[in-house]
Amino acid sequence: MSAARGSLSTGVIVGAAFRVLERSGLSGVTARAVAAELGVRPSALYHHLPDMATLLDEMATAMRREMNAQPSPRWDATLRETGRTVRRVLLTHRDGGRLFAGRRLRDPSLLPAMEEPLRTLTSAGLSLELAVGALQSVLDLTVGFVIEQQHRASGESGEYDPTARQSLVPPDRFPLTSAASGPLFDDPDVRYEIALGLLVDGVAAHVPPTPAKLSRACATPRSCAGPGKLGGRWPPYADGVEPRDRRGRTVGLPTCSIHGCCTRSTPRCGPAWTVLARC
Repeated sequence: MSAARGSLSTGVIVGAAFRVLERSGLSGVTARAVAAELGVRPSALYHHLPDMATLLDEMATAMRREMNAQPSPRWDATLRETGRTVRRVLLTHRDGGRLFAGRRLRDPSLLPAMEEPLRTLTSAGLSLELAVGALQSVLDLTVGFVIEQQHRASGESGEYDPTARQSLVPPDRFPLTSAASGPLFDDPDVRYEIALGLLVDGVAAHVPPTPAKLSRACATPRSCAGPGKLGGRWPPYADGVEPRDRRGRTVGLPTCSIHGCCTRSTPRCGPAWTVLARC
């Protein structure tokens, strides 16, 4: 491709740099290679970009424009979709992880894109500091994961062979390390979902549980007398639905002060109620 005089622009140069990237990898993105792609002298590039670092920043910024995660009212879905979207975009470009890592965004209009996910996370009860940390952790995990994935796929360090690795570890002495060869080299999509899930679970530890809603008083408050008599106020929950926190775990609550019930799903207050308790 030969650029006509006066037709060069930052966008045209960035497009040429991506073509060089796909053909030669990140190490091949040089001023000389990009200029040759455009049919101009290398010095012509510097009328639009001060240096190669700025060009790489512009390339990363172009990638960031593609990272439009679908909004969700759920904080955990927000984190998962953010990670999956970033990974998908990075994998569409050769050496996309290495290119994106640590680059500076050159388009200020992209900055407000954080607002919606931050609002979702803080509405769930996270402080702004933790919300920012959660989003940044997802980004760091994803970029690092893609760098590793793309390097393995490149064959630069040779083929990764789980069987060969396993043969190097005596299973009688190190059975777990030997067996770990399978999960270590499992499908990258599977491994990424495991890693992302562990991160989201860690964030969940900082998200306060959602208070359960009460609808009416116990219908027959003295109709039974179960074991325990541990005391404490028991809020009834309608339709036998156990209250759960944002991770889907049953919320432990005090025993019913009237019934003293010690079972987690025993009808005690009429057909519409289920008494839940933690002994």
